[in-house]
Order: sequence, then C-alpha cells, then structure tokens
Amino acid sequence: FTITVQPSPQVTVNGSTEVCLGSNSPQVSFTGSTGVAPYTFTYNINGGANITAVSNGNTAILNAPTTTVGTFVYNLVGVTEAGNSCAAAVIGNATVIVHDLPQVNAGADVDVCLNNPITLTASGAVTYAWVPSIINGTAFTPTSSGTYSVTGTDANGCVNTDALELTVNVPVLVDAGPDQVICIGDNVTLSGIISDPSASIVWTNGVVNNIAFAPSQTNQYTVTSTDVNGCLSTDVVNVIVNELPDVNAGANISGCAGDEYTFTGSGAGPNGVYVWTHGIVNGVPIVPAAGNYYVAVVGTDHNGCVNGDSLMVKIDSIPLPTFTVVVDQNCAPVTATFYNTTVPAG
Repeated sequence: FTITVQPSPQVTVNGSTEVCLGSNSPQVSFTGSTGVAPYTFTYNINGGANITAVSNGNTAILNAPTTTVGTFVYNLVGVTEAGNSCAAAVIGNATVIVHDLPQVNAGADVDVCLNNPITLTASGAVTYAWVPSIINGTAFTPTSSGTYSVTGTDANGCVNTDALELTVNVPVLVDAGPDQVICIGDNVTLSGIISDPSASIVWTNGVVNNIAFAPSQTNQYTVTSTDVNGCLSTDVVNVIVNELPDVNAGANISGCAGDEYTFTGSGAGPNGVYVWTHGIVNGVPIVPAAGNYYVAVVGTDHNGCVNGDSLMVKIDSIPLPTFTVVVDQNCAPVTATFYNTTVPAG
C-alpha cells in the first residue's frame, strides 16, 4: 500500500492595530494554506478559553470589539484543514490595543460683557477644534450668546468632545445728557440717565450725579454705569464755561445841571446788551439830575454771561444869584455897595 504524507496546514495571522474606544471594530484574520479549505482555527484572547473559527474560503475574519479599553492579544494555537483532517499546533498572534478617549474639558459656563474679549481654554487633549471657530487659549470678542463645543484629539488620535454655554450680557446704557454752556461762577447739574435703576453711576472729576457744582473751566466729563453683571457703559458730556464780559461803564462824570451827557457801556462784545440804572438808555443822550450819585450798568454778552460796572455822577445845580445892597450915602448922588450873597451850588 501507499502512504501519503500530507503537509501540515500553515496559517498567517494579520490585524495588529491600535484603535480608540467605541470606534469601528478592527479585523483580525487567520488565513490557512497548504491544506484544503475550510480551515478550523483555534485561538484565545489574552490566554483565555479557546475559541474556534471556521474560514470562509481560506480566511476567517474576526471583528474585534472596541467597547473596553485595554490590550487584547488574539493567540492562534491550532488549525485543522478539511481535506485529510490534518491538524497542526501553530503559534501566531495579533494585538489589538483599545485606547481610552481623552477627558476633554471645555471649562465652566461663562458670562462676558458685550464688546469685551474672553479666552476659552479646553484641556485633556493635545489639539482642539472649537465650533464656532475660535483658537484654543486665544482671546476673542463674542457678539452673541450660544453653545461653544470643542473636539479634543490626544496623542493616540482619539477624540472626545465637551461644550459650554457662553452668555453675552448687554450693558445697561447710560446717557450723559446734552452738552451744556454756562458762565463762570454758575452752577451746573450733570444727570446720567440709565434704563435700569439697579445699575450704579460714577462720574469723573469728582462729580456726583444730580448734584449741582460750579466748574471753573471748560471740561469733558465721563459717566460710567455698572450693571448687576459687572458690565460697563460710558458716555461723555462737554461743559463749556464762558468768562464774564469785562463791562466798563466809562469815566466818572462831573458837570452842571442842564448839561447833556451820553452814557455808553462797553466790554460785552458787538452784540452786547447794556441796562443802566436811573432810566439811562445806553448810547442815548440824557440830561442827568443834579446831585452826587452812582449809576450802574449791567452788560450781557452773546453767551448770556452778565457783568456790571458803575461810575460816579456829580452834577452841580445852577446857583441863583443873591446880593445885599448897602447904601453908603442917602443924599444925591446916592452911592451903594452891592455884596454877593449867592450860595454856591453843591
């Protein structure tokens, strides 16, 4: 008789890889040769209980699960071919490493005031991609509230995501009011107006809201409101302080009753208005009353600023002449002496 010695079946093992938790299952394959298919492969995982897999054609394909983190060695320990039931103890393996996902942390929910920059910094991975698109750890200025999600990738190429809520708070707007024009020495009151009474108001230059003060020079004042979210809003107002006109009543007047004089104030500018006491009209001739007295003028310039001045008026009355006659001789020719007894005007 004839004895035919069949060669032992040979096996090629493929599929060593590294994957991430929850990813698609990688494939481990056992491929038989030098025998008759199908092949029955005996293997274990990490030295556990033996498991059999029958090839489809020459190859058996195993889908390695990725639901558990760890290193999984698929050890081939034996193979049997179908033709002559020849079996062989074989050694071969494929290693599947399942990496955990990175613990990506986007950070806590955050509030920011409109037009203020903020920096979002995720952690737990190596690289980060944010939606909406921002650069991790770099300041930006958001315009609206919303959800910001981040995808982090670690050194193994595994990814995970996290998200936070970003709230953009609109500050309570403050209105400093219109610019104001005053004369030096006058009081002015600055009143910041806010839509939310819970917000606080602070002025520059020591000004207190709604409290009158007398500025000594033209200045710009800034008002800042701070709301319950700590958001700030500012506005400015200009206070223009005009100097008083340098009003001049003119030189003192000295004369006699019946003389005509013109009183003309100056110093209030080309459009200045002058108001005199004693019924005097600026620039109009008048015969002042006799006596010693002061007349005053108040000048108002084009800014409405007022100042005054005065002058001395000394008008002497016209004296009435009086004489005393002394007859020196009663016989003709008569001689007499006249004595002036007129009282000087004063």
